[in-house]
Amino acid sequence: VLPDGSELMVAVGRRPFSLWVLPLPAGTPRRIPGEVTGASFLPGSSQTIYVQPSDFLHVFASDVDGGNAHPLLQLPRDPVTVNSAISPDGRFIRYFTADGKVWESRIDGTQKRLLTQEFRETYCTDWGAGNKLFLLTSPKEGLFNVWAISESAWLRGREPQPVQLTFGPVSFEC
Repeated sequence: VLPDGSELMVAVGRRPFSLWVLPLPAGTPRRIPGEVTGASFLPGSSQTIYVQPSDFLHVFASDVDGGNAHPLLQLPRDPVTVNSAISPDGRFIRYFTADGKVWESRIDGTQKRLLTQEFRETYCTDWGAGNKLFLLTSPKEGLFNVWAISESAWLRGREPQPVQLTFGPVSFEC
């Protein structure tokens, strides 16, 4: 949802997705051109950020109508960019590489730093609890569970200890 509550972005189909923007509370949906593997609104703006299936090494930004598209950030080789998350203030991006590491950088790609090496696969990442926790789902023994990582540990410059919040037998997948 855009910060002003005027529009909702919806992914349709299986990966890669087509993106639609729905005016709220009612209106004619608009399709954003192309297909993406992950997308969201950039906080504090009326732009979308996304990854195209043809180029997993860049995060792109465009206006909500798909115009003014441009590369925003270059990622390292073999990223798992469909599992990235933008900070609530829109200044940082976190992404997960194929070797299980969690990285953070400014949205322009500067100030890159390693956050943790704990996870092999990650999905559904987001900030929670007043932006004091970073939440993600990760599979273990065939089930997806929710994990929380304290923001305060990262702010103090040390590698945090992830805490598992759910323990099957239900798989928490999005």
